[in-house]
Amino acid sequence: KRPTASYSDREFIYYSDWIFSALHIIVSIPHFQTARAIAERLQLSVDQVEKRLHQLKDWGFVKFDNKKWMFADSELHVPASSPLVSLHHSNWRQRAVLNAQMQREQDLHFTVVQSVDSKAWEQIREKLLQFIDETSRIAGPSKEEKLICIACDCFEV
Repeated sequence: KRPTASYSDREFIYYSDWIFSALHIIVSIPHFQTARAIAERLQLSVDQVEKRLHQLKDWGFVKFDNKKWMFADSELHVPASSPLVSLHHSNWRQRAVLNAQMQREQDLHFTVVQSVDSKAWEQIREKLLQFIDETSRIAGPSKEEKLICIACDCFEV
């Protein structure tokens, strides 16, 4: 008998597209606490935004008070081994491709395929891990002003 993973409907729905995690976080930015402002920024319909915000509210991820949507102290985490993690990565990579097509000067997109030796591979991997750690330390105490996505992949093919 094979063990089966157990995921809630909430987890499946949350990771079904990039919008849920974007809404979950963007409401922490004071300028984006109305469905209309969020819809304009994310280029979504107000109806899409409102429907998902209400779902996030039911889950306790956001709250609605004084005509404003706000971040609530809730977080969803699935283990790295979960198939939902690759879905989450895929959703945000697709969003990155759409963003790259906009060719905005302030955005950064980079892809390179290289041949390296084992020592260089380990050095590159370590530098990326250090970068991830450093960006987390910078982002943690910063003021909520911009919704950003950092998607980083480095793998042996």
